Amino acid sequence: MTGFDADTIVTGARVVTMDPRRPEASAFAVRDGRFLAVGDDALVRELRGPRTVVHDLAGAAVTPGLIDAHLHPLQGLELTAGVDLGGITTGTAFLAALRAEADRALRDDRDPWVRGWNLDYDVFHELPMTADAIDDAVRGLPALFIVFDGHTALASHEGLRRAGITGARETDDSSCIVVDGDGRPTGELRELAAYEPVRLAAPALDRTQTLAAGHELLRGLRDSGLTGGTIMDGGFATLDLLDGLEHGPGLPLRIVSAIDHEPGFDADRTAENLRMRDRRGERWRGGVVKLYADGVVETGTAWLYEPDTAGGGTEPFWKDAAAYARTVRRYADAGFQVATHAIGDRAVGEVVDAYLAAGARCATGAPHRIEHLETTTDRDVARIAAAGITASMQPLHLQWRKADASDDWSRRLGPARAAR
Repeated sequence: MTGFDADTIVTGARVVTMDPRRPEASAFAVRDGRFLAVGDDALVRELRGPRTVVHDLAGAAVTPGLIDAHLHPLQGLELTAGVDLGGITTGTAFLAALRAEADRALRDDRDPWVRGWNLDYDVFHELPMTADAIDDAVRGLPALFIVFDGHTALASHEGLRRAGITGARETDDSSCIVVDGDGRPTGELRELAAYEPVRLAAPALDRTQTLAAGHELLRGLRDSGLTGGTIMDGGFATLDLLDGLEHGPGLPLRIVSAIDHEPGFDADRTAENLRMRDRRGERWRGGVVKLYADGVVETGTAWLYEPDTAGGGTEPFWKDAAAYARTVRRYADAGFQVATHAIGDRAVGEVVDAYLAAGARCATGAPHRIEHLETTTDRDVARIAAAGITASMQPLHLQWRKADASDDWSRRLGPARAAR
């Protein structure tokens, strides 16, 4: 084998090169994990040696590996417990699904809970989002159901009891345990800090099971065409899990894992986070911090310049809004890339302000990121573009929008903002 011989040659393909000067080719050659050449079949055959493996794809397409900028695979393992409620949009169908899952749990589980995920807000157009509405269907069992956005949940009375939730609680952010006029929890739980106690009270996968499930999930992402991604729900446990995967069954993708910073973190916890900047493995690294500037439009927790049609949307996620900007600067000065969840137009604007004050790029040159940007202003679009801030949007969320604007997102924003 000469110094120019390839390990692998692929011919007879439709190679999407992403090069505007030559958008397609038919072949490529690789050695030691790097491309030697991309071109026509005759060109790359010149790189064939005695040990080169040649694959003829007979016209199949080859694209560059895809990188998903916003993943929640490991948190997804925690939240996608029980039955997938996707596609259920009526209260009648929802209650029927709960009865079936409750009966299964009573039959099969040692500690029966009724769990579900991917729940659509449409269900609550005909059914109240309350524990009273579901308690009979779940046979009085502890229950927790996560709405598709991961920001809202509904618990049964027994689920609330298992978590020790008896009324409203003070949180460091805008999370809310919804209560009735007598101060009793209704079952509706807005944002993670409100529903996490119920989730933690339920049975969970152990580390061995989590490693196995995580490996299977990431392998599925790889097989779908992903070669890398950014995990946007990281804590120390996520970093430990990535390390465990790499030293165990293997890490199928290259991963960048953000580490969360919550508004209530004190100086000691912040210092722990900062020490995670350079933590890495062979196929994964940290160096990104994830912050939240608001919640979601559908429940009124997105932060808007003007109230939504139900009078919500006026509160920031951080009770001390100035502390958010100070936190951005702290992490940016420490060399972190900052990514902030911001859905409402004011949240987006406040994040842009903080990034411009701290510098739009981190020490490595990577631009800071805004996640989602579901509604914003022309002024902030221009500022984002001028500063080179990354607009990390998720078009997949459009699956819950309706052409007649009858979905909760459109209704809460009103026609003018929904049209943007």
